[in-house]
Amino acid sequence: LDLETNMLTGTLPSFANNPRITYLYMSNNNFTGTVPTAIGAMSNLRLVDLSGQGLTGTIPRELTGLTRLQDMDLNNNFLTGLLPAFPAIGRSLTQLSVYSNQLNGTLDDVLNVSLSILVAFDVEANDFTGTIPTTIGLHTDLEFVDMSDNYFPGTLPTEVGALVNLKDRFYVWGNNITGTLPTELGLLTLLKALSMHTNDFTGPIPTELGTASSLQSLWLDDNGLTGVIPTTLANLTLLDYLYLQNNDLVGNTTELCSRVDPFTDFVTDCSGEVDCACCTSCCDPLGQCGTPPLDPFG
Repeated sequence: LDLETNMLTGTLPSFANNPRITYLYMSNNNFTGTVPTAIGAMSNLRLVDLSGQGLTGTIPRELTGLTRLQDMDLNNNFLTGLLPAFPAIGRSLTQLSVYSNQLNGTLDDVLNVSLSILVAFDVEANDFTGTIPTTIGLHTDLEFVDMSDNYFPGTLPTEVGALVNLKDRFYVWGNNITGTLPTELGLLTLLKALSMHTNDFTGPIPTELGTASSLQSLWLDDNGLTGVIPTTLANLTLLDYLYLQNNDLVGNTTELCSRVDPFTDFVTDCSGEVDCACCTSCCDPLGQCGTPPLDPFG
């Protein structure tokens, strides 16, 4: 059933007595009200897409019994409450996306369940709390993870290094994460985009990050990182976007600047502690960023 991207209004129908429906596309309309619990009785559903509505209330636990469900998209609504665990569909679910809602609580129950073929996990822009569970490392088929713009405290577990199939992105920006950057991030050799900015990370940038050879974009800005910018970052020959500003880093970037292809965007601090001849922008101690001053000596 495909009714996406229309101007439908009102509440969603109950969908009772529709066991033959396998795909339910209802995204980008103007439905309001709650998610019908009767959807949980549609035993043949493979996909539920109710994104881009005005839906409120909680995610019905009845949905966790859809044993054939492969893709659940509830993005861009006003859903509240907890994200339920999905133990009954752990062997079928490949995509779970609930970004831009008002969900809260922790992810402990969700990630403690075996989601053996989960490829995409997106909980961006909610109100989740609690530390990121170490059990995230069990979901080794993941290619896309976005947990940014929440309230996760604590450290980033070293178990993220087990997610060796990550390709598209690993985003945890805009949280309250503390501690050091795990050296295990260097094991993510297929990952294209890594965003850790606007947290409370401290300590050095691990030299091991230079082995994440597929990185094209790296955001480490707006943390409390210290130490020398590692020369191993020069090994990231595909890196096109690099953001290191608003930290307490030192050193020069001679090796980074010796690459054949210039960066599209490379931003650091201009405090005098960082020497960067190839930066596209630099930031002063007040966080004001602009074009680096020209070297008067050429």
